[in-house]
Amino acid sequence: MALAPAHQQLIRELQRLPGVGPNAAARWSEWLLTRGNGTGLAQALSEALAAEHCQQCRRLASGPLCRACEQVEEPLRLAVVASEQQADKLLATGYPGYCFICHGRLSPSQGVGPEALGFMHLIDRNWQRVDALFGRQVEDQATVLYLRQLFHGRADVHHITEEDGWQR
Repeated sequence: MALAPAHQQLIRELQRLPGVGPNAAARWSEWLLTRGNGTGLAQALSEALAAEHCQQCRRLASGPLCRACEQVEEPLRLAVVASEQQADKLLATGYPGYCFICHGRLSPSQGVGPEALGFMHLIDRNWQRVDALFGRQVEDQATVLYLRQLFHGRADVHHITEEDGWQR
């Protein structure tokens, strides 16, 4: 028995999620359509996709700036992080500057360049210090190197790994 085209499309879209193969996508789609609250998920996703992004850090916000960016103590200091989870962890330590979430790392082999990470939004400000919070993998190192080149002569760029920790 063939699935309806809409059901097939749902399975294809679910398979695009990290770690979701065809079997899991088929199970999830069936659950969402029959026993789960697929309508609630669809509504939440639709609202999240329509929400504004903070003009400074790029996380979802209800206005031009998110709460964290409205409460910055050191406006000339910036932390560049790969994910919202990293930004949350850093801000929980009391980081006094802005965070910029680039949602990934440079990876030319996968077609992820500086434009995709939004780095051009950072050059409009006169930052004094840029903390690049990335690991030690090749993509992390490439991202830090790019940030050093981008801010060369304009801001001090410090590479801080999670193992190093962050100190005020």
